[in-house]
Amino acid sequence: MATTIQGGTLAADNQQANVDVGSETAYSAVITGTFVGTVTLQVLYDATEGWVSAPVFTRAGATASAVLTAPGNRVVNVANAIALRALMHPFTSGSAAVTLAGSPAISVAAASGGGGGAATIADGADVAEGTTTDSGIITDTSGTVIGFLRGLVKQSITLLARVSAALTGSGNFKVALAESTTSQATTIVDGGSVSLGFQSEAAASTDNGIFSLIALFKRLLQKLTTQLPAALVSGRLDVNLGAAPATVTTQNTLTNNNAAPAITQLGVLPGLANATAPTWIEDDQVLQSLDLHGSQRVSAGGYAPAAPTATFTRGANTTAYTIGDEVGTSGTAPTTVAVGRFNGASGVITGAQVVYSAYAATIPQLVVLFFSATVTLAGDNAQLNLSDSDAALCIGVIPLTASQSGQYSGGAPVAAGNTIFSGTPPEGPIHFTCGASVQTITACIITLTAFTPIAVSETLVLTAQVEQN
Repeated sequence: MATTIQGGTLAADNQQANVDVGSETAYSAVITGTFVGTVTLQVLYDATEGWVSAPVFTRAGATASAVLTAPGNRVVNVANAIALRALMHPFTSGSAAVTLAGSPAISVAAASGGGGGAATIADGADVAEGTTTDSGIITDTSGTVIGFLRGLVKQSITLLARVSAALTGSGNFKVALAESTTSQATTIVDGGSVSLGFQSEAAASTDNGIFSLIALFKRLLQKLTTQLPAALVSGRLDVNLGAAPATVTTQNTLTNNNAAPAITQLGVLPGLANATAPTWIEDDQVLQSLDLHGSQRVSAGGYAPAAPTATFTRGANTTAYTIGDEVGTSGTAPTTVAVGRFNGASGVITGAQVVYSAYAATIPQLVVLFFSATVTLAGDNAQLNLSDSDAALCIGVIPLTASQSGQYSGGAPVAAGNTIFSGTPPEGPIHFTCGASVQTITACIITLTAFTPIAVSETLVLTAQVEQN
C-alpha cells in the first residue's frame, strides 16, 4: 500500500509541518536535529474545535507524551482525524527536522511479525473504543464504547433488581395498561388511595390529626351544620364584641377627643370646626381641624413683611467706631431673631432693615451677619473676631447698602433723628433652619466704615424680611 511522507524544518516560534492524513490510521513522527524549544504533535478532528493534542505511543506500544523537547520518535493514532501537524512553540534556538510518514497498513501500536498477521491495539489506543477503566455512562452525552457498555450493564442490574418486586405471585407485572392511542380513564376503587380514604370512613375527631381527605371533609361539614346555625341571630351572623353577645352603643360625649376614648366612645370624630386653630399637647388623640365653612385648615408658608424684629443697644458712650467693629452687641452673645413659625422651622431671609436712633455726621456702612446657632462675639465697639467653628455657623450676610434719614428740618437731616438702612443678600435668599427646640437664629451688626456716635445708648432695630415654611 502507498505510504504518505511529509517533512519539514522547524526553526522559528509557531513554525509547523503538517499533513492531511486522508485514509491513513497511524503516522510515524521522527524528530531530529539540535534545538532548544518544544515540539508538540497535534491532530485536527473538526475545524470548529481546532487543533488538539494527538494520541501518541512509543514504537513498543506504550502511551507516550505528544510533547518533545529533544529529538525522538512517536507513533500517532490519526483515526478519524483530518490532519496531523508538528508545532514548534515555544522556540529559543537551533532547528528540528520533522518527518511524518503514514500508511493505512501501519498498526496503531507497533507489532512484531510479517505482514498479514494479527494487529494488537493497545488499551486506549482507539479513542472511540476507550480504555478498560472508563466509567459507565448512563446519560445522553459523549463517551466511549466501553463507557456506554459499562453503563448499560449498570442499568440492567438495577432494572433486574426491581423486577421481582413489580411481579405478582403468578409472575405477572402488577400494573398492565392496554395499548391505545387515546387517553384512558383510570378507576381507583374505594379505599384504593390512602390519602383519599373510604366512603364509609368516620369524620375526623380533631382538626390537626392524621386523617384522610374524606374524614376531614366530614368534620368540616359537621361544623358548618352544627356551629354556624348557632351563631346566627334572626338569620344574621352574631358578632360577639364582648364577653357575651351584647349590643354595643357608641356615643360622643366629649367636646373633642383630647383624651383617650372610653370603651363606649368612638376613637375619633368625623371632623371639628373651629373659628381659630386649636392647640394640643403631645400624645393627644385629635382629628383634622376645619374652619367654620367646613374646609380643612392648612398652615401655609408666606411672606412676613413686618416681623421678626430684634433690638441692638449701643454702650452708654460716644466712643468712635473703626472699620470691623461690632455695633450694639450685648456682652459677647449674639442677638436672637425669631424667624420660625415653630420649633425646628425653616424658611428664607430675603432682606433686612435697620433703624438707627441717630443720624451720625458720617453715615456708617453697616452689615448684618446671621448665624444658625449662638456664637461668641467680641462685644460692642470691639473688632469682630470669629473663631473658625463660629464662622462656619454663619448662614449669610446682608450689606445694608441703602441709607435714608428718617427726620428732616430746614431741608437737612436731623442729627438727633434716625437713619433707616436696608439691603438684600448679594447671593440670593438666605436659607435657615431653626434648632429642634427653638424658633430662632442669631445675628450681629458690624460697620465697614469709621464713624462717631452722637448720643449714648443708641438703639438699632433690625427687621428681617422672612418667608417661612
